[in-house]
Amino acid sequence: MSSRKDILDGTITSNLERRYGLIYTCKAGWIDLGHLDPTNARMEIGAENLWKQLINESSEAIDPRCGRTPYGANSVMTMAHYFGMPGSCKTDPRFKFADGSAGFEVRFRQDHAGYIGKPGREGRYFVKKGLTIEQKKRVALSIFMEVSHRFENFQTVLSFATDSGFSQEDLISNLIGFYIGIGEIEKITALKLCHPVSAKTAFKVWDNDGAVGKIKNRQWKPKYASTTYRVDSKRCLDECSITKQEFPIEFQKIQPAQKGVWYKERTY
Repeated sequence: MSSRKDILDGTITSNLERRYGLIYTCKAGWIDLGHLDPTNARMEIGAENLWKQLINESSEAIDPRCGRTPYGANSVMTMAHYFGMPGSCKTDPRFKFADGSAGFEVRFRQDHAGYIGKPGREGRYFVKKGLTIEQKKRVALSIFMEVSHRFENFQTVLSFATDSGFSQEDLISNLIGFYIGIGEIEKITALKLCHPVSAKTAFKVWDNDGAVGKIKNRQWKPKYASTTYRVDSKRCLDECSITKQEFPIEFQKIQPAQKGVWYKERTY
């Protein structure tokens, strides 16, 4: 939950290593540097780690019944599964696509790491092996967007404690961080494209329009300030007067993949 005290000056070099704080930008609206950060020590968290899973194709999707006891009224596992006979753990049709293609498992999660139990939301997906880099980018974006929406929806349930759910900067910051995380663009270039403003102007935007969490945004497009004018030394200044309020095309190049073709959700 971001507050006014989190606002930083938009000087790009001072924010390259930051992983927290708010900046206002002419082309992307409010940006949360925490949401922008694609890295994490946990492999199921962060756009960079999601991309690594897709590139490496490292997690083979195995029938979850493998290795379990073949007893019980609800068990459908065969003795071949139990004793690990060759190929027995990968014959279930749920682990193949309609065209017979094999795949691998991807897990992606967003949560509140600082809270007990790390409450959040995630998805487990089965992705075709051998996709091209461009196809994997589309799959990665689709997974990323879906889990992001799940997490923001989860936060709206906690509205009695936080206004973070679909706060206007969340999805946009996530999206820019995604492009950084998959190596499409460097952070310094991404920030320059967004055209950050000074802390004085950012504070003026906050004071004019209100807290970021009070203005909801469920879209992958920014919401812009009603005005970026501020009074400085008795003069009216507008740091965004030299640029249009247009979300950079560099963050719109990849189109999300349709679920069911190159990937599907693992619900078992």
